[in-house]
Order: sequence, then structure tokens, then C-alpha cells
Amino acid sequence: MTNTTPDTAQKKTGAYYTPPVLADFLTRWALRGPGDTALDPGCGEAVFLLAAWRRLLDLGASPTTATTRLYGIERDANALATSRERLGSVAGGPIPTLLEADFFALPSPNGLFEAPMPAVDAVIGNPPYIRYHHFAGETRRRALKAARVQGVSLSALTSAWAPYLVHACGFLHPAGRLAFVLPAELLQTDYAAPVRAFLMQRFRSVTVVTFECAVFPGAMVDAVLLLADGSVPVERAGLRVLRLHDLADLGRYTTPEALLAEPPIEAPADKWTEHLLPPEGVAVYHELLARAPTVALGDIARVDVGFVSGNSKFFLLSESDVELWDIEPDLLMPAVARSGDITGAYYRPEDWAAQRAAGSPCYVLAIGGANAAVEVEQRGVWKYLQAGLTRRVHAGYKCRSRRPWYAVPQARRVPDAFLTYLSHEAPRLVGNIARVANTNLLHCVEFSQDALHATATTSGHWPVSWYSTLTLLSAELCGRSYGGGVLKLETKEAERVRLLTPPPGYHAVLDTVDMALRHGQLDTARAAADRALLAPLLDADARNALEAAYQAARGRRMIRARTNGVQRRQRGVENSQAIPQSARFG
Repeated sequence: MTNTTPDTAQKKTGAYYTPPVLADFLTRWALRGPGDTALDPGCGEAVFLLAAWRRLLDLGASPTTATTRLYGIERDANALATSRERLGSVAGGPIPTLLEADFFALPSPNGLFEAPMPAVDAVIGNPPYIRYHHFAGETRRRALKAARVQGVSLSALTSAWAPYLVHACGFLHPAGRLAFVLPAELLQTDYAAPVRAFLMQRFRSVTVVTFECAVFPGAMVDAVLLLADGSVPVERAGLRVLRLHDLADLGRYTTPEALLAEPPIEAPADKWTEHLLPPEGVAVYHELLARAPTVALGDIARVDVGFVSGNSKFFLLSESDVELWDIEPDLLMPAVARSGDITGAYYRPEDWAAQRAAGSPCYVLAIGGANAAVEVEQRGVWKYLQAGLTRRVHAGYKCRSRRPWYAVPQARRVPDAFLTYLSHEAPRLVGNIARVANTNLLHCVEFSQDALHATATTSGHWPVSWYSTLTLLSAELCGRSYGGGVLKLETKEAERVRLLTPPPGYHAVLDTVDMALRHGQLDTARAAADRALLAPLLDADARNALEAAYQAARGRRMIRARTNGVQRRQRGVENSQAIPQSARFG
């Protein structure tokens, strides 16, 4: 059975295959003796339970005893039937205890109510990765309540895996072990911060295994392994973050003791992302933040989303569209539609003119005000609006809540700069010299007057400062990366990115940085910014260490982008040998 590119159903259920090598590794780590008990709270089609059964046999348990030591929970009746069939065909007799239930609705043995099973030695599996906009309603309410029972309050923006993990810990003995496949959001998102704190308090040893190559072909989420142990000696306690190339490297850790041989991290950071990088470069980074003239972007600017049109094909118009429908200029606003339309450190009037000449969408329909409906009835745009009614544009999710439906909020807002929030090579801060509006495919950046005072340009010197190695590394640490190699900066994350305040003489590199970016030469632009900003502050060795940390951060994303593409092309062959299992990961 082959894997496919994630579709809407998969995103809503978080159901993807788990490579059997991962299930074998996690059960080998989690189960230590023939009498150990284990639970998979979302057993799907039994990949983890089969691996656990084989592990118990290897440890000396009889086939019958092994089945009585295992428990599975699954809300999908079809998947549960498949689990029973597979476990029955392998065991040849009794099968593990399987419950058809919503895991979040089950009280834990460590909770306030009677649980359907005893506490176990190990909880293993692959929790659902369901983004917050699909993770809603009664399921979300139960999930957040289950996490609160364990003492963890989670944001309403949390994805499903976070409360799932916390709730699962309630099914463990105090000295038990948790072995999960998780999204790398564990390391890097704000909403996961309470989970990170909970893990360090609940377990003596926490190990996170990361991979340079994509683990789940086709899934746009980066996967890590979480190994949390409540039973290790105090002297072996702490956080460990291991950086492996691919699944084959798991063979280096054939015993739990091999993992504990890796040195722990003495002082876990708020986010754990920086522990994936060379420590020398991270030390230089923190030294710069402590002693150099740096500011957070949020200290000098507000970052917000661009306007949401509700239907880009209707509200974004080219010059020929305007002429065809005879739409009046005062009802239009010059706009930039997407990140591909901007290339340099500054977006100038001639850039917008080139976009218009190329026939690209370069205007947004900008009708607003209390009398908007009356104002347009006798004007040329009225025919275009009637055509929108025929096409049922007004019935769209955003449009039907507007009064009138064609009034795009914030369509006339002109930010000082744009910021790409989904980026491959690097996020880009671009000064808005052309004074145009932008869609929500770009963030709006509005600087304070103090931040703009240093120069005569409307975006100041900050778009140049953004391209220093310090700032681009900060963006990697503040943002979150995905399995396809994309770096995402939400607005609040972007406001935490650190920038250097340029010294006198920085003007000399403005044109160099701008032109290098226009020619797709990010590293040339970065080198020019570093000469002006970092060279006066760091010696060559420190700059090299900072460079190595940045290249490691960016390189991790880029190699996953390449390997994910290769894996998608090969997945039919690779997965033909896999055991189908609807493990919850998206």
C-alpha cells in the first residue's frame, strides 16, 4: 500500500504510515523486561503493538504472556478491526486488550476517575498531528481538559499531539517510559513551551532524536523521536538532543544505555531548536545578544498580516482587468500579491511598474466606508461587482461576513516593509519604497517613528540589517521549520527576531545588498551586511563559528527539502515493503 501526498482527510485525522524501523526502535528502547506492560493510545493498524509483541518475545515472554501485557486504543472501528486481525494472525491465540474509544475521553490511571486499564511501564506510538484549525469542537475541549488534569494548561492554538502527549503520561507508572514519534514543533513552537517544561519536570531523562533527512515522505512536517524515561539514575538525568542523518543511523543506538552515553545539555533553552546547532556558534550568538547593540524587531516595529481578500482571483486585478471592466482608479489600490513579486531589499516604484507591465495582479479592489454600496452603483465598477455576484464571490467564507461583501478590510494599508513568512532559502525583510499594499501572503511591518528617524527612507536601514548572519540565524531559531524545508515566521515569532543597530557608514552597503538580492545572491548580500555590521564586533574565529551555526540551521531545512522530494518520487517502492498502519501523524 503506497503513501500519498497529504490531502484534506489526512490533515483532519493526522493519519499517516509509520516506518516499521521507527516502531521497532521505539519499542526496543521502551520495553526492558519480559514482564513490562505497554500501551499504544492510537494503535491504528497495530504497527507499534506488533513491534511490542515481538520485543517481549525477544526478552523471554511467551506468546500468550506477551499479549496480556499489551493495550491498544483506537477510535476508528475499521482500523481497530484490522488491528485485531493482524494481531490474531501473528499471535495465533489471545490478542492484546483493544478498546474502541476516543483517547481524550478516557480517564487516566493517575487521574481522578476510574480508568479502563492499569498504569503501564511504557506508552508508545505516533500521536495525531492535527493543526488547531482542524482540531476543534468537543474533541478539543476534552483534549485540553485532559491536559489540565496532568497540570498542563495549553493554548487554544495548540495542535492535537500536545494534549495527547500530556494525557498519555497519565497512563504511566511514575518510573515509566514514553516513546513517541512527534512533529518537530515540540522543539520550536510557543504553544509547545508548557509541554517542554512538563517533560523536564515529569521525567528524569528526556532524549529527542532528530533527522537531517525527511522521515515521512510527503508529509510537510518534520519528525522527531521523543524518549522520556522516569527511571534513570539521577546522575544520568537531563535533556539530550541527538542529530542523526537518517533512519539508518538509529542502528548506532541498540540499547537504552547507548543513548544515555551521550552527554546531557546542562541548561535547556526555552526553545530546544538551538541544541541542534554547533555549540560554539550558539555561544557566539548569545554573546552578541548580550553585549552588542541589538534590538528585537518587535521593539522597533509591529508585524501584522496583510489584507485578506477572500477571493484573490476576483479582488486582485491586472492592468488589463482594470481596462476591460472600466474600473475607476480611486477604487483601486496598488498592491503586491506574493513574495515572488519582490526580490531586493527594497520594493521600489519601478518594481511595481514592472509587475504591472508584465500583466501580473498589481491592484486590489479597495472599496470601503459606510456609503460604499451607494457610491458604486452609478460607476463603472458596478458591472464588475455584478459579475462577482453571478460567480457567487459574495457567498465565500470571508465575503459573506462583510458589509458590503466587496469591501476588503485593510486594503489601503501601506506598511513600511514586507516580511515573507513562508520562506525556503531565507525570510526576507523588504522596504516598501513603492508605498503599496500587500496581501496576507506577506506580513506587514510598520516601524516606530524612532526606528525610522535614522534615515530618510520610509523603511530605514532595517531591511539591510535583516540580512546579517546574526539576524538570519535568529530567524531560524525564532521560526519553525517544516518537512518540506520551509521556514515559517508567525507575526509574534517575527517580532522576536534580533537585529543589529548599524554603525555609522552602513549606507555604503545599501545598494550592494539590494542588488545582490535582486540577482538571487543571498550569501553575497549577507557577506556585505556582515562586513558593515559584524566585522567591527567579532574576530574571524567568532564570525566563522556564527557562520557554521547559521549554515547548520539553514542546511537542516534545505536537506530535508531535497530528501523529501526524492522520497516522494520513490515512496511507492519504499512503502511496498512497509506494514500499513494509520499511525497519527500529519
